[in-house]
Amino acid sequence: MQANTALAQNAQLQLDAAILALNAFGVGTTLGADLTGLTLFPGTYTVPAAATNLTGLLKLDGGGSNTAVWVFQFPGTLITTGTAATVQVINVGDGAKVGLYWNVHDAATLDGPTFVGNVLASNINSSDGHLTIACGRLLSAEKQVTLIQDSISITGCASGGYDQGVAIGTGGTGGSNGQVVPEPGTVLLVGLGLVALLASRKKSVAAI
Repeated sequence: MQANTALAQNAQLQLDAAILALNAFGVGTTLGADLTGLTLFPGTYTVPAAATNLTGLLKLDGGGSNTAVWVFQFPGTLITTGTAATVQVINVGDGAKVGLYWNVHDAATLDGPTFVGNVLASNINSSDGHLTIACGRLLSAEKQVTLIQDSISITGCASGGYDQGVAIGTGGTGGSNGQVVPEPGTVLLVGLGLVALLASRKKSVAAI
């Protein structure tokens, strides 16, 4: 729909800038490759590459702060799989000033049923279908966002996408870190345009 148009070129530039801004958060705390069963408080985390990163519940606990921000750095891939793979955000009030970012340098494969937050990756794929992201976005810097019977929305949180603190969009600069990530123009394609997407056949959505 927007192959090499001015809109697509601007979206690419803004997404590249967003990724660079997230890279600037540095390594933070290095975790093991398996996130299953962890409860993590706001901060910056680096997750080593692994065959699978999440097969069960990952809790993100804001500790009562409504300005909680999480940044996850993946030098390699992000992979979730299995019917129990779920990310849950708790203790953040109404979520209006929360930020949650998954900065993936390689491909992200989201095969679990429930995910949350903004995924910025070189390539994004949901291969088994029925993924639900009630609050967040999928943004692909190099290839595409491939979906199968998935539901992607930014309406499941008061902030419009957990984009505060390192804001994707014009949602302000609140949050623990106070840094701003420019909004990719692709939000119109992979954010609003994919709200409650339920398709009976495989769909590929260009993210640039």
